[in-house]
Amino acid sequence: NESSDEFTITPDAGYKLTSLQLGGEEVQWEDNAGVLTYTVPAVAADVSLVAAFTEYFTVTATAGTGGAITPPTSEVLINESSDEFTITPDAGYKLTSLQLGGEEVQWED
Repeated sequence: NESSDEFTITPDAGYKLTSLQLGGEEVQWEDNAGVLTYTVPAVAADVSLVAAFTEYFTVTATAGTGGAITPPTSEVLINESSDEFTITPDAGYKLTSLQLGGEEVQWED
């Protein structure tokens, strides 16, 4: 077969595409403004295209009056991964409370 086929890959809400394999070999997909596609080249036999997805969570960092959190934008965390945020109080202020998902958490000075 001399033709190729393009597939659109659509993760469910809360999931990201983390792996795409053609015939057991890892392949790279195209990401065009969030639309994920892969073009299967012409093949001479049956072949499987297998997509793997991983759950992710969005952490939105916000600081109250008297300080800053960096990075200030939302960070996407893949399930069971972690990230580091830097919290900097302004002069004359100190950190008195830190919450994650509405629950108080401990921090390192």
